[in-house]
Amino acid sequence: MKIYLHCDVLYRPDKWYERFEFIFKKLNINYKLVDLIHNSNDLVFSDYRDGDCLVGRFGHLRKDKAVIKPMYDSLSKKFKNRIFPKHNTYYYYDEKDKQINLFKNNNYPTPKKIYLENYITDNELKIMGYKYPLVMKKTYGAGSENISLIDSNDEISYPCILEEFCPNNDGDIRINVIGDRVMGFKRYNRPNDFRASGSGIIEYIEELPWECCEIANQISKENNFESMAYDFVKDSKGKWVLLEISYTYVDFTVRDCKYFYNMKTKLKEPKNNIYPQDFIIEDFLSSLKPI
Repeated sequence: MKIYLHCDVLYRPDKWYERFEFIFKKLNINYKLVDLIHNSNDLVFSDYRDGDCLVGRFGHLRKDKAVIKPMYDSLSKKFKNRIFPKHNTYYYYDEKDKQINLFKNNNYPTPKKIYLENYITDNELKIMGYKYPLVMKKTYGAGSENISLIDSNDEISYPCILEEFCPNNDGDIRINVIGDRVMGFKRYNRPNDFRASGSGIIEYIEELPWECCEIANQISKENNFESMAYDFVKDSKGKWVLLEISYTYVDFTVRDCKYFYNMKTKLKEPKNNIYPQDFIIEDFLSSLKPI
């Protein structure tokens, strides 16, 4: 067996592929570095054999998505699903309109939101139960890019997502679920802003809100997500609600979490300087079945 490892050189200061490579070397695993962004599949996989695998951190930058998204299904089929991320995990990545349907169809707690392709009046929004201010988002983007707070119909830029604004939050709770492990931290808002994503202002709190941990773990299990990040805030009634999900995230913020909850035992376990990639590869290898 050989593992093809995609070099995601587009993303810094993350060390996703470097950490994957470190693990493969440590475990004496046969692997091959490949660049799927700049090379054709025929060239990259010329030595492919049944039983080989593919691991990659396929990201959100335009150049990355433009190449990987169109060929992901063929890659998953070629490797017979011996791939990270698997289809369910990657399907919702940087696709906020798809996430709306996921949350709605499964009754996951989330602020009221709607995807709009065409013009809508303030009165129509009011009839549907929306009131300003509203959060406006594009269907793509990370680190709070393409997200703004609007006060009128004139500010809407189509297509977009309009989302109920949850006031009185000084930040959000980022929950990461990898297998049966749940870890995370609090992110504070940017100065004079309502957005926490991308602020870089992080606190590793002693106890994560257990309700958030349970919701995130439930969603990961129900949808077979190997690794997923969840962003929670409290709504106007003080209830925890889920804003977005993402299978990619800044790896060193998760590395620096001091503990994780083992959701099988419900116990807190120490975690010092362990990268998310370590957990991901541990689970990935244990999931492989003989060809």
